[in-house]
Amino acid sequence: MSWKKRSATIISTIIAKLIIRKYRPLVITITGNVGKSSTKEAVALVVAQKYTIRKNELNYNTEIGVALTIMGVEQSGSPSTLVWLNHLWSGIKLLLKRQKNYPQALILEYGADRPGDIKKLCNIARPDIAIVTNIGNIPVHIEYFEDIEKVYEEKSTIIKMLKPTGYAILNYDNEKIYNFRKLTQANIISYGFDGDSDVNVSNYKIETKDDLADSSMYMRFEYKNYFAPFEIKQILGKGFAYAFMCAVSTGLAIGMNLIDCLHALENYELLPGRLNLINGVKNSYIFDDCYNASPLAVENSLNLMGNFTNNRKVFIFGDMLELGNYSEKAHRLVAKHIIDSHIKIFIGIGQKTKFTFESLEKSGFDKNNMYHFDNADEARLKVQDLIYPGDLILIKGSHSMHLEIILKEIAFEPDSIV
Repeated sequence: MSWKKRSATIISTIIAKLIIRKYRPLVITITGNVGKSSTKEAVALVVAQKYTIRKNELNYNTEIGVALTIMGVEQSGSPSTLVWLNHLWSGIKLLLKRQKNYPQALILEYGADRPGDIKKLCNIARPDIAIVTNIGNIPVHIEYFEDIEKVYEEKSTIIKMLKPTGYAILNYDNEKIYNFRKLTQANIISYGFDGDSDVNVSNYKIETKDDLADSSMYMRFEYKNYFAPFEIKQILGKGFAYAFMCAVSTGLAIGMNLIDCLHALENYELLPGRLNLINGVKNSYIFDDCYNASPLAVENSLNLMGNFTNNRKVFIFGDMLELGNYSEKAHRLVAKHIIDSHIKIFIGIGQKTKFTFESLEKSGFDKNNMYHFDNADEARLKVQDLIYPGDLILIKGSHSMHLEIILKEIAFEPDSIV
């Protein structure tokens, strides 16, 4: 990190801490290895029914991103010294003169690339409500941790630093995360598909239609003795069901009722590159899941593909990065989910997906339906040739694999791709 960025980070975090102390907003924090951004958007919809809110945009979940969110300024890639000074001045003005319209609630995504990151973020804004989403058997960002247990230890920090009067919202379906409840005196709300969780979902199903764009997700929410059905079109997959459970749990923690929470979630909109179902060339359909990839997220996306039985299925898979010594194992394990989801065509992009390719070969996957390319640009024209009318295509890989190059080649309206 350059001296300029380091200095700006230190000063920004100091200002952000003082802003939190002055305005005392409700601080809602979200961490986990998968589903943070989707959860943040769902929580924001619900909490906005009761409070004025601010959330960090995109995945600005680092020290500087969180600090600038608290200050109310947008983060840019490599701002000039003048831009940094303007950012800092915006924060200082909040301290010099109280602003009546400062948000009543902040919804902050907390990321952890390295040990100690969560503690740094909690020291900026200590949570009143802390949400833990999920952690896979091979977590993303594990490259900088000794082992999986160290990842859990890092994520548990958000619960250890939770205010005693607050709420810990924990994934009951992940036993290790649910065990975080032992680390705090705060109130606990558990959520999951398991019927013993406080907020749980049953009767989950994907309703597919001839026109896939009309497909919907249905589930039944339960909390204590209250039940409510919920259906939403085009928002598909268990990852979103979990995000909605987190949002409902947060709404209950701030005194809302189940029905009002679900009404708010009816307005949920997908973030770019997160399982957006769009039209492709040759009357095909595409799940645009290009934004990023981790083993659990890939598994979830492939499981969703398994719900569609009337379409030939194509999987375009880019390398999953930041997995350290677990990389080969993670990419080989994807092969099983590809087979279970009845994928017909596999297209691997990057060096690490060669492991997936090899494992598919050993499993008896049709060699005539397997392709591999070193990068997205090399693959884009061939992919278009491989598509048939009615195909359902899943595109997923780490952000730096630039799979949007392929997406724009096969999307019916490429100019609409963000």
